[in-house]
Amino acid sequence: MNNISFFENKPIYSRKPTQSSMEKEILFVSRNANRGGAIYEDQIKKILEKSYNVDILDLDPEKNKIYFFKKLQYHHQIRSFKPKKEHEILITNRAGVYAGVLKRKFNKSILVLHHYVSDENRYPVIRTILKNRFLSKLKSFDTIVVVADFWKKYLEQYVEPQKIEVINNSFDVNEINKNLDDLNKKFFKRKYGIPDDKIIVYAGPALKVKGYQEVVKQLNAEKYFVITTGDKEDNVNHLHLKLDYKEYIQLLATADITVILSRLIEGWNRIAHESLLCGTPVIGTNKGGFGELLNNANQIIYSEGDNLEDLINKSITNKNLITSGQLYASKFDVKYFTERWETIINKSIDNLDNA
Repeated sequence: MNNISFFENKPIYSRKPTQSSMEKEILFVSRNANRGGAIYEDQIKKILEKSYNVDILDLDPEKNKIYFFKKLQYHHQIRSFKPKKEHEILITNRAGVYAGVLKRKFNKSILVLHHYVSDENRYPVIRTILKNRFLSKLKSFDTIVVVADFWKKYLEQYVEPQKIEVINNSFDVNEINKNLDDLNKKFFKRKYGIPDDKIIVYAGPALKVKGYQEVVKQLNAEKYFVITTGDKEDNVNHLHLKLDYKEYIQLLATADITVILSRLIEGWNRIAHESLLCGTPVIGTNKGGFGELLNNANQIIYSEGDNLEDLINKSITNKNLITSGQLYASKFDVKYFTERWETIINKSIDNLDNA
């Protein structure tokens, strides 16, 4: 697999963390959840803990079930947190903003934003309050990190463009390749009862908002074999698996095609990105950063009314989709992610030192 440097033909801030920068106190307010955004934040933690002096406050939704307003459920955790020392830099996510983390206690603040959907609450009044609350807080952050150019353009309606940085979802490409080296497709199929005489379609989690029902509905079961993994809302009539990460990656490589007909305005889409790294073409909706990923990787976009079987046939017979998909997806590796985040943090530290 080709591994192209993201920084090719682009200026970078290459200075490594110095002893002075490592002594700066950073508080990272993140969210404890099994979602793509939380995985992204876990990757940030690894970088911070390796090179900087950092404390981490994980907001845990399991501790906040008594709160009626979902977006304010972490408020008590924020308010009851008693730091043992003063922190100069704050890194927080959207949940921290809703919970009311006080940026005035920090000299520099960084917001990590995976996506933003203003209509995600079904109550119009609450929706308006939450949207106004969130957007009013944006300008007070020194830096806002988003995961796609789509979201940078979106936020430019509300804040100065120079405040916004794009750091795409990234992956340990070497780890994925090691998992693939151990894959025996025939054994894997026998283990999970996957037939050899059908087109294998991976449709992501069995969640309505991710569109798996439409995939199942459109595909002839005599020709296609649909698989979902992870979360599910209802009983399903197709193969649904709970896999560790290694076997999940091996499933992606075993599938002939990944089809995610998401209804969400996605931040990015980790499933699609991992599929491309595994050499599996992807069909998906042109939603948010997901559409950006698919278009940049030259994959096929699904629109309402399209014949899904026709799109699948075009995808699995076009070897160029695999090549272009891997080439684009492999740009976003550990090196890229580390350098981009060190750039952001070191610039914040330099601004502190020069203040």
